[in-house]
Amino acid sequence: MKRRVYAGALVVMTAAAMAMSGCGAKGNSDENSSGLIQEKLQDISEENADEAASSESENATSEASETDADSEKNAETAGTEDQNATETNGTSETSDAASDVSSGDKLASSTITDDDLYAILDNVASTTGAASGDIRYNCIDDFDGDGTFEGFVFAGSEPDDMNWCEGTVYFASSDKCDEVFKGTLYYNDNESVFRYMDCGSRRFALFNEAYVTALVSHIYYVDGNKPVESAISGIGDFYVGEDPTEINMTLSAYDNFCDFTEGDESSYMWTGHTWKPYYFHYDESSKDYKEYGAVSISEDELAEIVGTDLASEIKAEGYQVDNIYKRENGLVNVNYSKVVNNDDGTLSVTYKNATYDEKAGKYADPWGDGGGTWQESDYGGIYEISVKP
Repeated sequence: MKRRVYAGALVVMTAAAMAMSGCGAKGNSDENSSGLIQEKLQDISEENADEAASSESENATSEASETDADSEKNAETAGTEDQNATETNGTSETSDAASDVSSGDKLASSTITDDDLYAILDNVASTTGAASGDIRYNCIDDFDGDGTFEGFVFAGSEPDDMNWCEGTVYFASSDKCDEVFKGTLYYNDNESVFRYMDCGSRRFALFNEAYVTALVSHIYYVDGNKPVESAISGIGDFYVGEDPTEINMTLSAYDNFCDFTEGDESSYMWTGHTWKPYYFHYDESSKDYKEYGAVSISEDELAEIVGTDLASEIKAEGYQVDNIYKRENGLVNVNYSKVVNNDDGTLSVTYKNATYDEKAGKYADPWGDGGGTWQESDYGGIYEISVKP
């Protein structure tokens, strides 16, 4: 039996759906009745309780002999677990995290019971008519610290070969269930469609809408028992690492090449798919994510940062230097391009960029092949000063 608790939040692959997915076929109306999730999982809870009691008795002596040093070490290890992990063992267990009354603006952690979880999932089933086997994943917590558990629940198909799931995301509590999104979601490597970010004074849920060549992240928090979409939601594919207060986004665009006839705006054709990272941080004043700001700098300022006359090096290879942006996190993006006159009278422009990390003192390595030069730091296409107006 496995269980993981992260900062007082239960972020799980819905145990109810896993336990019953073999019991009810998709769309079976017999699986839609109110109270079914609570009823079917009651036996599982009782079995878990009996097993836990037996295990507690067997391990009592061992636990009593555990030293203070071992306890501290275990606590540190538990604290470094991946916050986005989910459970897929087909059981539902009571979160055993201790209540942590935090100081300042930081939200207190909380503990959810099986009954609280079942009440929310059962409400989704009874309100929407979704088959219990189709209620697959959830991200449930006391998101706004008001003492009430609520969160996001996915009801729909299981992942296909592309890790795509067709279905609906609901915002739900024990007495509330509203549709938030309907469409195709991406099944993450944490074995859920959801990711959870605890930034201290606010908690967020993220899910990715799937397209053929890109993902678009939808990000929500809770305010007054209502889901609120983050200011940065829906603009690209966000990556959440170990620190949820620092995240980056990959912006998908077709901006690597442009062919056109001079003077004819209708002839412009953009091609070349690029994926460029932009960087965001949690802003304590707005309690939302915010893009690192950028300013335009001169070629001389660029040379001072890089230590060489980078603009001249780029021009020496036949390119013109376009915009140069320095961002608040120390990254510098240099846009450069080259125009070619075609035999048919049209023009073709190739757009590239170089990225230098001032803090690390080196160029970016976009493709993981070693990097080291400005030519190898090209993500392709055109960097904007900001992805948000």
